[in-house]
Amino acid sequence: MDELKTSKIRTVRDLKVYRKAFDSAMEIFELTKKFPKEETYSLTDQIRRASRSVCSNLSEGWRKGRYVLSSLFLAKRSSFFHRSSVGKGQRTEDKRQRTGDG
Repeated sequence: MDELKTSKIRTVRDLKVYRKAFDSAMEIFELTKKFPKEETYSLTDQIRRASRSVCSNLSEGWRKGRYVLSSLFLAKRSSFFHRSSVGKGQRTEDKRQRTGDG
């Protein structure tokens, strides 16, 4: 347990939740081998795909997470520039209306 606290998380596989999801998916795969053969292409397949999707979603979130901070920064910056330009445009429009130039 102390090893996990001191080690750095470098990949998605270092996440405790990912390891638990992966282990669960492997256990589900083994358990579904015992399901009736007539369920192979319905219930068994659906359960297996659902269990694998957890790891897939975690991996996708990890990849996207690398860009979240930079994306948020760009979005905030873009929003700021948009608001400031709209504000400037509004002030210019207000001046035109007061002076009768618009």
